[in-house]
Amino acid sequence: MMKLLLLTTVGTLAFTNVVFGQSNVFDPADPIINYNSSAPAGSQQNPSTNWGNIQKWVVTPRFTWDSAYYKAYHFNGMSFRLMFPKTYQHNVNDGKKYPVMLFLHGAGEKGTIYDNELQLLHGGQLFMNRVNSAQFDGFLLYPQNKSGFWGGGDYGAKEKK
Repeated sequence: MMKLLLLTTVGTLAFTNVVFGQSNVFDPADPIINYNSSAPAGSQQNPSTNWGNIQKWVVTPRFTWDSAYYKAYHFNGMSFRLMFPKTYQHNVNDGKKYPVMLFLHGAGEKGTIYDNELQLLHGGQLFMNRVNSAQFDGFLLYPQNKSGFWGGGDYGAKEKK
């Protein structure tokens, strides 16, 4: 339990620090780019080119429902999806504060950094509908775990080439 609390706290602080340090990275209008395994070159699909910075990222489509509301990002070996609150206004500092729901999936939803979709399997559509219907006016954050275990140190080192 302490490891989970520590991981959540560190992740939230790192996420907050990066949000303020890279204010133009997150945008609700970001397009969803599908992973192309035959052409993975370039910074969009190569995490080692942008270590230490959040970058817009790719997904491997899996669902019949539209997961494009969840924007795709990558930070230091961890892919994640982020859905913005319905009332969020990009690049407007109105002083409004939003809650964040962090969803840590189970071992059955683990995937590669290029998957960035499977973590939405359980709850992704349900909570997306709650944000879209204004039942929950907050951010939804779904990181993609590669090993199936949270807190195992799987994201502390640079990607192996």
